[in-house]
Amino acid sequence: MYNPQITVERITILRNEKNISLVSLNEACNLNKNTIKMSETSKNGLSAAFLFDISNYLDCSTDYLLGRTDNPNITNSISNTNTTVNGTQANVINNNQEPITEPTDEMTRELIKAFRTLPFKDKMDIMNAVMKKSEQ
Repeated sequence: MYNPQITVERITILRNEKNISLVSLNEACNLNKNTIKMSETSKNGLSAAFLFDISNYLDCSTDYLLGRTDNPNITNSISNTNTTVNGTQANVINNNQEPITEPTDEMTRELIKAFRTLPFKDKMDIMNAVMKKSEQ
């Protein structure tokens, strides 16, 4: 079950470890100055969009912020390790926490390379556009 207090605690821990002020985090993620603190007492907590933005800015997984894993760098385990994505085989994290492998098709590799070089704001704009498109 989701516990907003855990999320706020983990955001605070990561901010302190990375020497990121709350003001900087709020500005980078377009948050109101009280959003994080108020989410601690809200039964709904932070929205998925805010969690996504915060996890990207703090360079951790949303699963870590949600308390689903204690490792900030890996997502919750997926039991199916032989998943097919768009007709190609893809390795995903399994219960033994094996790393995700690079995609096998050239276009996806090139997109990932280009995406990695973008500034955070541009990455967020692209992700927001993709999320909007997938909701349609």
